[in-house]
Amino acid sequence: MSKEDRSAESEPQHGEDRTGDQAAASEELETLAKKHSERTEDEKNIFKFDDGDTVDYRLPPDTSFADNLEADAQGYKPITWTQLKKKFCYERPAHGFKLVGDISCKDMTHWERSKSVKVRDSEGVEGAIFFYEEDASPYFEWEEVQVGNVIEVKSPRYHRFMDMQEGMRIEHNSSIGGVTKRRFTDEMRIDYGRQNKNSGNVLFQDKKYDNALSSYDQALNYLEGTFTEKPELQQEAKSLAAACFLNIAAVRIAERKWNLVEMPCERALAINAGSESNAKAYFRMGQAFIEQGEHTAAGEKLRRAIALAPGDARITQELDRLQQIKSELKQGQRALFASSKTRANQNSDFGFRENLLVEAPTSLDKVQNFRDLGGVVCSNNGVVGAIRPRLLYRSSNFFDASRGDLATLKDPFGIKTILDLRNNRESGAYINMVKKRLEDTEGDASSFVDFRDIFYQIDVSCSTNSASRTVSKRASALLKSEWKLLRTKLVAAASAKVMSSPSSSSSEMIEEPPQSSPKRGTQEEKAIIEKNCRVVYCVDLATRSIFSLIAWWRLLVVFVLGALLMIRAASRMVITHTAARVGPTALYVAMAEHQKPEVRFLFEEVLSVESNYPIVVACSLGKDRTGVIVALLLSGVCGVSDEAVAADYVKTEAAITPELKALNVELGLGPEWSAAPASTILDFLSTIKQRYGSAEAYLKDAGVTEEAMTRIRNIVVGKKRAGGK
Repeated sequence: MSKEDRSAESEPQHGEDRTGDQAAASEELETLAKKHSERTEDEKNIFKFDDGDTVDYRLPPDTSFADNLEADAQGYKPITWTQLKKKFCYERPAHGFKLVGDISCKDMTHWERSKSVKVRDSEGVEGAIFFYEEDASPYFEWEEVQVGNVIEVKSPRYHRFMDMQEGMRIEHNSSIGGVTKRRFTDEMRIDYGRQNKNSGNVLFQDKKYDNALSSYDQALNYLEGTFTEKPELQQEAKSLAAACFLNIAAVRIAERKWNLVEMPCERALAINAGSESNAKAYFRMGQAFIEQGEHTAAGEKLRRAIALAPGDARITQELDRLQQIKSELKQGQRALFASSKTRANQNSDFGFRENLLVEAPTSLDKVQNFRDLGGVVCSNNGVVGAIRPRLLYRSSNFFDASRGDLATLKDPFGIKTILDLRNNRESGAYINMVKKRLEDTEGDASSFVDFRDIFYQIDVSCSTNSASRTVSKRASALLKSEWKLLRTKLVAAASAKVMSSPSSSSSEMIEEPPQSSPKRGTQEEKAIIEKNCRVVYCVDLATRSIFSLIAWWRLLVVFVLGALLMIRAASRMVITHTAARVGPTALYVAMAEHQKPEVRFLFEEVLSVESNYPIVVACSLGKDRTGVIVALLLSGVCGVSDEAVAADYVKTEAAITPELKALNVELGLGPEWSAAPASTILDFLSTIKQRYGSAEAYLKDAGVTEEAMTRIRNIVVGKKRAGGK
């Protein structure tokens, strides 16, 4: 069958009355418009601030605050950010006024395509200014727009941007009264550094963590470096910089991003601002290591902290907590292995490791549907074998994991890579759901454990032509200072990697690093970083296939609902007119047809690389998206029979809880989505074979090379030994 035929065949057959659909969509849009039009006059014209103050757009602005202010030669009176917002509110120009302030921050990252600065007024309040006209002459020169210089804006207008940032849109540069050059002195560096640090503290108290991090990072831009004019300010700058790094660590703790705590603490220690700062750095590292299950490192850091701050109750309490956790883990391990016995040459027919624990742990405490694919029998070119144990797992999502589960993922499972087949929006929604559930049952969400605390997240964006990985971890969440230290530590660790010759004993190690390290930003460096990290690849295996099943006019309604923040209604509409309408098998086929770039990436760039193993394939439940990838892997690469693939698939049935069934009903999903019958995956494989000839042929059509499939087979398939029973 030609590609054209397959493409035509894979086109969704909606089987609906499209005229009726359009009418229903129009009716829904009219309902939304009616709700908008039924607002009262007060609701339309009165804006209410969070603090209770109001502005009535039907009345002229209250300018009495400027009655005693002197106007300049052009007739403009000064105004601050707060006065502009509270007296004129949004989108009303303050004619006859000018806002004058210092340029406190300049966005150099996107300057060439989107020019923006932050301006601090006479009250110390900052606001963003975005320029929308490229030509600055004759009003000022772009070279003059530098941090520390003074900018003047005539008839300013307050604006709220789509990202909820507040400030001004400069539509025409003629509204700029000028930019006054000013030499940036050491005193100004200290002043700007302190201002940004204090601003970060306020934002941290308000739980605006992203903005707080931005303020601390900006403060460090001013405070780091040499103070040549006034060397006596150097020590004050060091103290402020150390405080900023420690505050960044505090933000990461508040965000529960434990793997990002160590880096700023190390920077604070490098400054060595004093025993109090150093004690805080060791204490916060100890907290983070406890949460990551690194108990030995946690004990070392906390003991250093208590040595610098004897009698500190918080440090003592954390040491006690560490001891309690270690004791509980030890008891749990004893119970887990109580019935385990060692049997030599276990599974020796298939070349598996000897002396395996017969009843070693095969599941996790809180994570549903986690299981080892090892032991599944397969056949390639007449050679019988089986999937090697402890290399390939499938699972539901890990946001339900307990702290003990994370420890088990590290040891004994030793998981190095998770393939999360969801997008960030879906993951974020699930996190919120889990936290709300914890708040309802436990009173707060403090017990929530983020598995990304021990796995660096790499988002993968795929197109019909290629798939690319972002280098920055945790979806670009690292600050520049943190990423720089992470790079330095990982590359140094890899360069100084302990090596031993085959003939030497474990005590005869060579620890000398090579004379050169990989060049920054090279593929070699990226490979070293990823090899020394536990990584979760986020690969969206649903969006393109879902959109292929829904009519464009319904998508329009979905986008409108999303814009109105009616997320649940939008989600229900998408599900109702895609998954709920076509059923599991048709959705699986749509994934295979429309997500080929993602399939190619998973097989070609992750599963075929031996250093990535052990690997877990996961999605929300570990049933649908995971089922598709596992079925293609087992059938198309490993030579597993369709019946054996189905036998593995049906095991997911036990993970479908009553709560999940109720949620499926609420979302409009039929009973077929609350089950995992063998017929679902068998029908999927049958359709793939009808269209492509075999699952292997499908993978080749998706761009997976024969070499990659051979590498995967060599890694995960154990061949039966001659003479085996």
